[in-house]
Amino acid sequence: MGSPDSEQDRFSNEGPQHQVTLTHGFLMGKYEMTQAQSWRAIA
Repeated sequence: MGSPDSEQDRFSNEGPQHQVTLTHGFLMGKYEMTQAQSWRAIA
């Protein structure tokens, strides 16, 4: 997680880059959607 120091246009708050281990499952959608679309779906 984070971006490497050598990345072009990197912001100072994007580091330090470090490894992350997921310990729980998660759901992922097949298609991208905006936050507005997701609120419309549950409203």
